Order: sequence, then structure tokens, then C-alpha cells
Amino acid sequence: MLFATALVLCAAVWAVRSRTDPRRLIQWGALHDAGIVCLALVAQTAMGTVGVWLFAFFQICTRFLAWTALSSLEQGGGKSTLSELTGVGRLKPFSGALFALGMLASVGGSPFLVPEGRAFILNALYDSMGTWALGSIVLLACATTVFIWLTVDTVCKVWLHSGKQVETPVANFGQDHNFLAIGLAVVVALLGLCRESLTAFLTSGTDVVFEAASTHPAYLIYYLGAFVTGVAFLASYRYAAWLGLATSILAFLSVVCSEAGPLAQLFLVMVTVVALLVSIYSIGYIHDRKGWYWFFLLLTFASLAGIVSASENGAMYGYWELMTFASYFLVVHEGKQTAFDAGLKYYVMCAGGALFMLPALHMLGQFSGEMGAVAT
Repeated sequence: MLFATALVLCAAVWAVRSRTDPRRLIQWGALHDAGIVCLALVAQTAMGTVGVWLFAFFQICTRFLAWTALSSLEQGGGKSTLSELTGVGRLKPFSGALFALGMLASVGGSPFLVPEGRAFILNALYDSMGTWALGSIVLLACATTVFIWLTVDTVCKVWLHSGKQVETPVANFGQDHNFLAIGLAVVVALLGLCRESLTAFLTSGTDVVFEAASTHPAYLIYYLGAFVTGVAFLASYRYAAWLGLATSILAFLSVVCSEAGPLAQLFLVMVTVVALLVSIYSIGYIHDRKGWYWFFLLLTFASLAGIVSASENGAMYGYWELMTFASYFLVVHEGKQTAFDAGLKYYVMCAGGALFMLPALHMLGQFSGEMGAVAT
């Protein structure tokens, strides 16, 4: 356990020292992942084993995705340092997007996240070692927060900053693609979209009890609406923004027509009403990067609907991560340095806070169970 914790901390220190080299950042991130896997193996529980499979396979795919997309960004320029790569994502938007997806998904942020892996590992550590594991969990959260900071800063500079390049951006997908990166992105997406069935498959035959979490239909409406609206903008559909507004209307009607718990119903009404008002206002207000804006706006509303209606803590944690990822791109939408600085602080605080929130949720759940047993 001490070795695994030391491995995680050393990886964070080395990543900070080589933060100007994106490839080194990916390598040290992989070492950090290996340390987490070692911690899970120390627990020697079925839950920890399931968590290792979920976490390790997803992390391998995301790290490899970021590596191959970075190779595509470097082709022809021989670029390696972060300063040389700044703004390259603007010149190669498709490769830049795949690089951003791989990097952010590797630290927990993307709509294709497998949150159960991290949750299973932390729960296994706490269940097997109790309060003795809290020190390692806190150090792990601190080290992962460092990687979140470095990753978001790297993605921002490579993909979002304009840079000093004078070349013409590659707008043709045929000139800016990497089939391996595209294939890995599809795998990452499928792992996230099928995470419940995958988790159920891995837990079958073990003593781990896994129950699929239920959420309100408003979440699914917003989630699917985000992708439909985004594709409509890519296809230059004239009324794409109105599809986003229609999504907000449908989500509001689903809340009105279906029942939920009293507290969930209250917050769902608040979320969908605010979403509807924001969508109406955005029709005439947003003029630049409309597809970008509407996709992440609806994805943010989806995560909020999931947070307030999730039936269990693990699902709520996953929706929180999704909310952090989606809303970050709304914070940096203006594309100014002040927005980038604010977005970095916002992402680190939200994603880093979620790392401490997860073990706290687990302890609260155990405490509630113990109090219920005493009351009985």
C-alpha cells in the first residue's frame, strides 16, 4: 500500500516537473493510473477487482487515444513542447478534439466516463482497511487533482488557444484524421454509453451487488438532444438552434407529466424552467460557435437533471463529473485569456472536489446504515 501511494505521488511530482511536455504528461499519467491499480489490488476484494477491470481498460483506451491524437497534431512540425504545440488544435480541429477527449476522459471528465471504476476502488479500500485507508485516499485525491490541473491547462493551450501559427486551419476531415484515434474514441464512447451493462457483466458471479441507477427521463432527453443538435449544426441545418429549444421544451414537459420524489421533483422543475429560459434567450444572443455552445449547454442541463434525480450516490458522482466537463466549455466560450483562467480554476475546484466527495459519500452511506441498525 505504501509503495502504491508513493508511486501515485511520485508520478504527480514528475508530471509537474515535465509539465511543458504533453507526451511526458501522458506517460506520468499512466504511471499514476498504475499506482491506483496497485492500491486496488492491495484491497484483495471482489469489488476492488471489478474496479480494476473497469478503471484499467478505460484508462488504457483514453491514454492511448490522447497519445495517437497528439501524434497526428505533431505530424510535419516536429513539435514536442507545450509552447510549440499551443494553438495547433485550431489548425487541426478534428485531431485537437480527439486529443482533448482523450486527455479529459483520462482524468474523469467526458460524457463517456466510467465512474464506477473509481468508485469501486475507493470503496474497496475503505471496506478492507477502514480509517487506515483514508490517508491514502486523501493523498490519491490530491495527486489526481494535480493531474487534472495539468491536463486541463494542456488541453486549453493546445486546443483552445489561438497560438502564433499563421498556417490556414485544416477544415477538411480527409486531411485531418487518424483512423486509430477515431477507433479509440469510438471505443471510449461505447465504454461510457454501455457502462451499466459492462459493470453488471463484471460483477456477475461475484458477491458484489450492483443495481442499475435510475434517472428521470429529462436526463435522457437533454443528453440525446445535445448530440442531435450538435450534429444538426455540423450539417449546417438552418434551424439547428430551434432543435435545442425544442429539447428544453420536451424536457420541461417530461417533468410536468411524470412523477418523481418530492425533493427531486422540486429541483427538476427548477432545472428545466431555468434551462427553458436560457434556451429561449440564447436563440437571439449566441452568434459565435453556436454548435459548440448548444451541445455543451444541453449536456450541462442533462448532467444537472441526472444529479438531482439519481437514485444512488455512484450515479450522482458520475453526473457531477459530466457537469464539470460540459460546463467548463461554457465558461471558456468567449475564448479570452480571462475566460481560460477562470475555466481552469473552475474545473480544478469542481473535479478535485468530487474526488474528496466520493469517499465522503461512501462514509455517509455506511454511517446511515449503522444508525439505521442502531435504531432498529
